[in-house]
Amino acid sequence: MISFQAKYIAPATIKCKTSNNEYQNMDTSLVKLDLSSRSDKIALKKISKSWTKEFDRLEKQGNEMSGGTCFAKTIYDYYKTSRKTSDCMNYYAITTQADSFEKLNPDEILGLARISNSEFGVYELEHLQARPQYTAFIENSKYKKIGHGILDSILETLPFREFRVISTIESYDFYDKYGLKYDPYTLGFSIIKENHK
Repeated sequence: MISFQAKYIAPATIKCKTSNNEYQNMDTSLVKLDLSSRSDKIALKKISKSWTKEFDRLEKQGNEMSGGTCFAKTIYDYYKTSRKTSDCMNYYAITTQADSFEKLNPDEILGLARISNSEFGVYELEHLQARPQYTAFIENSKYKKIGHGILDSILETLPFREFRVISTIESYDFYDKYGLKYDPYTLGFSIIKENHK
């Protein structure tokens, strides 16, 4: 019998708050979700529901939330469609889990990404979502730099010649500070392999 499960891709470094209220590097795992995995689908469904509630609660409390919506639900909806079609979408998660990826724990997943690869060597980040309570807009968050951790790890492992980002207006600063170049014609950000360290 074939076992379908999330596949470990690479380590990903984020920041974690210590007992001294300082942030230090913490190793996490970047995994690629399997479109054939029932377990991955269940984990993503739970994340979609819980992160959306968390996002709405934080927004009602007056927190400024990026994008105006929780992309976890959007990512889950696309994931369900990708399971039925042979599209070019790939789904990634950053998790504090160190093993047992055959059963992802939704509570340990800190970020999600949806990336398309419709053209050889060209990848496009269509959605990136850190768990709402750990986004850059939340003060004294337990974790920081989740988006950086996902991007760093993905850019180190994908065989891209060009990496593009479809960004919300609220996320422009994030991608600009990260070092991706803004293209006023496409209203997006990109990086060319030759220019990437």
